[in-house]
Amino acid sequence: MDNTQQALVGLVSEQLFGGGELPQVPEDILKEAALQGVRPLISDDYQTIASNMRVSSAHAMLTDLLSGIPFVTIKGCASACYYPEPVRRQMGDVDIYVSPADYPAAEKRLLSCGFERKGLESGWHSSFYKNGIHFELHHKIKGVPNGSADTEKAVRRCLSDIIETAVTLSTDYGDILIPDEFHHGLVMLLHVAEHIVTDGGIGLRHLCDWAVYADKADISRYQSKLEEMGLWVFACQLTAVSVKFLGLKEMPWLPEISGGFLTLFMDDILNAGNLGKRSAGRSGSMELAGSKNKLRSFIGMAKRRYPFARNNPLLVPTAMALYLFSYLFTRLSGKKQWVTLDMMKSGKKRTELYGQFRLFKI
Repeated sequence: MDNTQQALVGLVSEQLFGGGELPQVPEDILKEAALQGVRPLISDDYQTIASNMRVSSAHAMLTDLLSGIPFVTIKGCASACYYPEPVRRQMGDVDIYVSPADYPAAEKRLLSCGFERKGLESGWHSSFYKNGIHFELHHKIKGVPNGSADTEKAVRRCLSDIIETAVTLSTDYGDILIPDEFHHGLVMLLHVAEHIVTDGGIGLRHLCDWAVYADKADISRYQSKLEEMGLWVFACQLTAVSVKFLGLKEMPWLPEISGGFLTLFMDDILNAGNLGKRSAGRSGSMELAGSKNKLRSFIGMAKRRYPFARNNPLLVPTAMALYLFSYLFTRLSGKKQWVTLDMMKSGKKRTELYGQFRLFKI
């Protein structure tokens, strides 16, 4: 953690749990805050705040639009409602989850109401746009990387009633259906784990999401369920990082965790930036560095990028060719950096750090 990051973390901590007024923030800290997705937390970033309001309004609009179709909105507004000022939680897209059985009806409803389909079906969701806002219609909640069949079953079992147990959040924009306390925490853990282990990382924004959630939720109530899914250790580690660096109150149920480990974990979060955008090449370099079988890793990366090949071995070579073409194009055009030896070394260290999360291990 460099001096700028340290100052940013202190400012964010004060706004989340100190109740202080917004200070005058130097430009270098504002730039770092933007990379971490937390600029609205420490400044009157009116452009982002206005965008947050539009996205929140879009969440509420769906309550009426999807009337009669069971669904729940996950992540964005569900995370924002735990903040002291929800409008300051930087919003991204709008994520909607429906059961596979209701997916065709929900898709038809969106298209009939002027939503435009964008991109290919991911295997987890379809993407739509309307009025400049990105909507993702999920028929499966992603985020069980590298788990055993037993943990996969446990996760799916716990997610099976996420729609039935949804609660209504009343906002200035209208009612929004969000997961209850347990399911919201589970979705966050899965989302964060997926982005850390198989993507570029999370950044400070998602750690803040967990910190404000842990401040209000009694996570210890869910210990047995989280242990069954191999997520309890990770939940404790995220909470402990929030206590050490973000000013979250001490939790009596937290086990003792090495301060050195927590520092390395926080450095990794900050070095990633918001969803890995601060450091290029992190995901690929880590996967390749941490695997003895480079070809298998490459095949896995291609399948994640192109879901059409996941269940069809005959299409794997096509996915690999597309992935290689995409990699070469983005590097030769200067849009992304080449994976270097230093990146590979860093990836190996991160693989060792992530092994301590004991994700999905029971």
